[in-house]
Amino acid sequence: MVAVITSKSRFDLFHKIRKSEGNLISSPFFKQNFKTLLKDWVKERRNSPSVILWGLENESTLPEAFAKECTAIIRELDPTASIQRLVTTCNGGSGTDWDVPQNWTGTYGGDPRKYGEDLKRQILVGEYGAWRTLDYHSEGPHLPNVTDYNEDRFTELMETKVRLADSVKNEVAGHYFWLWTSHDNPGRVQGGEGLRELDRVGPVNYKGLLTPWEEPLDAYYMFQSNYAPKATAPMIYIASHTWPQRWTAPGIKDNIRIYSNCDEVELFNDIDGLSLGKQKHPGFGKHFRFDGVNIQYNVLYAIGYINGKAVAKDKIVLMNLPQSPNFAKLYETDKKITHPQDKYNYLYRVNCGGPDYKDENGNLWLADRKRTSKGSWGSSSWTNNFEG
Repeated sequence: MVAVITSKSRFDLFHKIRKSEGNLISSPFFKQNFKTLLKDWVKERRNSPSVILWGLENESTLPEAFAKECTAIIRELDPTASIQRLVTTCNGGSGTDWDVPQNWTGTYGGDPRKYGEDLKRQILVGEYGAWRTLDYHSEGPHLPNVTDYNEDRFTELMETKVRLADSVKNEVAGHYFWLWTSHDNPGRVQGGEGLRELDRVGPVNYKGLLTPWEEPLDAYYMFQSNYAPKATAPMIYIASHTWPQRWTAPGIKDNIRIYSNCDEVELFNDIDGLSLGKQKHPGFGKHFRFDGVNIQYNVLYAIGYINGKAVAKDKIVLMNLPQSPNFAKLYETDKKITHPQDKYNYLYRVNCGGPDYKDENGNLWLADRKRTSKGSWGSSSWTNNFEG
């Protein structure tokens, strides 16, 4: 079931309860339980002004007669149903007011470059998104259907759909991105949140703008650059903070991407020095791109301007390149957050989510590890309850 609600509501953008799964659909027990939960679900949410659609199923199809029966229940409990709030199925269902498709072109086939035309035909898209892996990067090309699920491909694919959807916004109802935060996915067998063994916390639906630990991916900043109001929330982000090893030597570099809602962006190869040029905003659904720039040092530094005033800054320290002349400026406001506090005896220092690490003070932070007994320390997961 899906209730579509606005972001101003206290609920999530999508409230989704997956009930119609597998061979249980034909079971009398399933049908009775489904209707019982359906009634509670509608009663709990029918007075929310944010609910604009009642979604009866997701990625599985109810029998048409049963869908009609459930639709009648919704209409009885919510007099606005089918008048102000349509009842919907998903991806080929029937028995309701409207069957809303999903559009995963670029992930499961199709051509994402035709997304605008798809939207005009489909009117409303219940889900669009893509698989991706945090910290995994590639130079490209990424479209139309490269199956290398890196962050750059993910971001370019989502940016393409954002741009094309905006180009036909006066002819369609809209589309909904899946998903805000990657979540655990019991019942599925799939790799997990990343390439490292430490990231494999169990079956995870890793399509989120944030990881399960709420780490933002590059695509998060892409969406922010298109939808955050520049007057109150100016922002700038150099792609990518998780790719400092992108280059192995100085030289002419292409496709340095910057996401910003500012009027102009200037890129530097040092802190407050060595400008590589300034660009005006290229328009909605597009990012700033610097090509043919001579990268000599290990710092990328960007400033965003609105009405000529610097309002946002970002920086990356790169690997493998010579230290920049003004590198020391990075530490002028260093808060030394890992420096030991006086009169404290530290029993453990743990590098959560990472390996052994020795900080600048000479202190060893122990690698994160699995907790093996009540008398030990470490991380635990709900996956410990399952074999395999």
